[in-house]
Amino acid sequence: MNYPSRVVVPGTAYHVTVTKVLKGDLEPGSQIKIAAGGGTYKTEKASLRATLLAGEKYIFTIAPNGADAPHYYGIIEPFIYQIKDNRVVAVSNIEKYKSTFQATKISEAEFWSKFE
Repeated sequence: MNYPSRVVVPGTAYHVTVTKVLKGDLEPGSQIKIAAGGGTYKTEKASLRATLLAGEKYIFTIAPNGADAPHYYGIIEPFIYQIKDNRVVAVSNIEKYKSTFQATKISEAEFWSKFE
């Protein structure tokens, strides 16, 4: 059987401290790495799919990378949301997600209620 050659997809790992867990095995205070598509790996380059800023508060919809704990990846697109002025905003550098979710800023309480 012939398999296609390996595809390299650059990613950027963000170091994150968990403050709240809605579901899963993580504990508040855990230090994890979240992979966002884009960046540079060897000679491969790709546009960063999301940009996080130090000191900001985010919500992630993630799953563990089973082979390499404590690494996590997004399970839906967009998978990163920022809490700003008690509003939740999707974080994405991809125009179709950015434009779709910009008009749907909801309160943090309303956002959490959708997952309960």
